[in-house]
Amino acid sequence: MNTDRITLIGLCLALVLASGGAPLVAAQSQNQVIGEPNVDVYLPNKQVTPGEETTLQLFLSNDGELTRDGPAEYTDRVTTARGTVVELDARNSPIEIETGAIPVGTVPTGTTGPLDVTLTIPEGTPPGTYEVPVSLSYSYTRIVTYGGENVEFSEASFEGDQTITVRVVDEPRFEVVDTQSTTQIGDRGEVTMTLANVGTEPARDARVSIASSSDELSFGTESNSADSYVGAWQPGETKQVTYALSATEDAIQREYSLTTTVDYTDTDGVRQTSSELVAGVTPLDEQSFSLSSLNSTLRVGQEGRISGTVTNEGPSTVYEPALSVAGGSQNLDFIETEYALSTLEAGETREFSFEVDVSDAASTGRQQFSFDVNYQNEQGDDRTSSTLRRAVDVAEQRDRFVIEPVESTLERGGSDTVRLRVTNNGAERLTDVSVKTYFNDPLDSSDDEAFVPALDPGESTEIQVAASAGGDALTKQYPVSVDVQYTMPDGDTELSNTHTVAVGVVEPENDGGGLPLPMIVGAVVVVGVGAVIWRRQRD
Repeated sequence: MNTDRITLIGLCLALVLASGGAPLVAAQSQNQVIGEPNVDVYLPNKQVTPGEETTLQLFLSNDGELTRDGPAEYTDRVTTARGTVVELDARNSPIEIETGAIPVGTVPTGTTGPLDVTLTIPEGTPPGTYEVPVSLSYSYTRIVTYGGENVEFSEASFEGDQTITVRVVDEPRFEVVDTQSTTQIGDRGEVTMTLANVGTEPARDARVSIASSSDELSFGTESNSADSYVGAWQPGETKQVTYALSATEDAIQREYSLTTTVDYTDTDGVRQTSSELVAGVTPLDEQSFSLSSLNSTLRVGQEGRISGTVTNEGPSTVYEPALSVAGGSQNLDFIETEYALSTLEAGETREFSFEVDVSDAASTGRQQFSFDVNYQNEQGDDRTSSTLRRAVDVAEQRDRFVIEPVESTLERGGSDTVRLRVTNNGAERLTDVSVKTYFNDPLDSSDDEAFVPALDPGESTEIQVAASAGGDALTKQYPVSVDVQYTMPDGDTELSNTHTVAVGVVEPENDGGGLPLPMIVGAVVVVGVGAVIWRRQRD
């Protein structure tokens, strides 16, 4: 090889090195990672039913695309979506979106979620599949250029739309139509709930469960829940379920919430549970009664009455009611402490009366008494009302009769009629009044009794008895005892206290020297008869 040829080859190599060596070194000192996120929106559970508001869960899946690989820290960067925002738009479908834009933030490769989205499916929405647009936006790093100490990032952004599908299905759907309760505060009653299948499919083997979150309401034997089997349930059909419901005495008259669900078998034979249905129930007022027109004829030493009117203030009808009484002092003895009443509807009244024997040791003035109404509620449970306390007067002692002389003078050795005035001094009508007088020597009576059919309170009548005074009687006042037997309004026969009236003995009118009137009349008769005989003999 000659020297010129060698020189030419050397020049060529130099040119090659001068032209190709610099780019090779630059490529080795500056590298790039190129990629982008690839985010898709998924809705795993797509089924909704008409007439409800439901929450569905969205998921984001990012499988990231790499055009040029490199270190993990740079590949993660170019495949990660940042500042991600998701928003659903259902303006072209009957479905209403209740959730606005959802700021998700960073979405690395893999799955992100769930993201809760609330939808309302209006009543009457036809079954079928509906497409719901989803707008998706985020920023990301497109290229990472690195080499030596310098790293450069090339940023980009994405805005695009995707579509998810929501399926409105044919299925049973339930709602509460009405709720009624007979439960009163402090008592046990019933709650009846009417529900309707407003869905498009029948249900089989349906069971309605009810629950209360309040300690003041309970079902059955003090449970916070109960259920009732209702069987097959066709679309448009209503069912009534009734549960025993109790309200404590601490309950107040307000609306308490009851939560209801329906378990059923669908047309595919799958056991399903409806969404929760919430209804309100308000316990009725506590059963109450009132007393009015309270009247007392109580008097020391006599039998009297406490009477009045009891009213069922409601809110419910009570059965087999009886009013009981207690109280007063030990010197007041009730003949009966319970007065039976007939069935009382709300607002109805009944009169009552208690007989009381007031002893002589009783005190006058106001006495406190307690009244209770014992009854049965609509379930046949025995109940007792709140105690009603009332005070009545006990009057001072006095005789039931006032007996006064009207004509009570007898002549010594003569006989006459004694007239007495008898007055009913009590507060009740008395019947079969028999007045008996007792005369002691030197007074006597051939007819010492008188009968009066009836005497109203305050009424007076006069009676007469035949009486005589002996010839040896002194001219003065003599005591005559009188007692009265009578019948009370309840049919009891009683005897009054003994009364004493004064009967006076006076001198006969002829004690001044003249002959007694009977002797004068006799003499006149004798003289007259003698004159008639003499005259006939003469003729």
